[in-house]
Amino acid sequence: MENEDFVNKLQRLKKPEISQTSHQEYIKLPLLNARKSATLGWWLVAIPLFFLVSVFVRSIFTSGQYIHIIDAFLETIAKIDHTSYAWWLNPIVFLLFPIIAGAMNLLSIIHIAYEKQTKEIIISIKLRFWNIVLVIIGFKIVAILGLYLIMENLRHLEKIK
Repeated sequence: MENEDFVNKLQRLKKPEISQTSHQEYIKLPLLNARKSATLGWWLVAIPLFFLVSVFVRSIFTSGQYIHIIDAFLETIAKIDHTSYAWWLNPIVFLLFPIIAGAMNLLSIIHIAYEKQTKEIIISIKLRFWNIVLVIIGFKIVAILGLYLIMENLRHLEKIK
């Protein structure tokens, strides 16, 4: 008798309804794999970052036992820049590669969704340390070298006048 009462009570209970919440209406799929883009980003940023660090170290320390390595690296880049068939190599390595590294890592951590009902754009960013560092490094390299190119061209324009 007690079992029947218990079964009847269970059958009369109101069952909860499962409703989807708004954040479950879409699946967050990253455009790029975060780990692979971080690895490739480090390779794309290595030469420009080494160049900036070596120029910085060369300007601070005028003599030392490791300065000849930095001088050899800077002379190699200057020789590549002065050859007639490789004029395109330096802009690709020093401007395009950091832009690609920053953009790849930005695409791997950011997710943008548009919700039609409320007309909202939802932007979420995954907190992946190395990807965020590479985004910052990539765009800083482009900004530093871009400002250097602008200032250098302005200096040459003043000499022409």
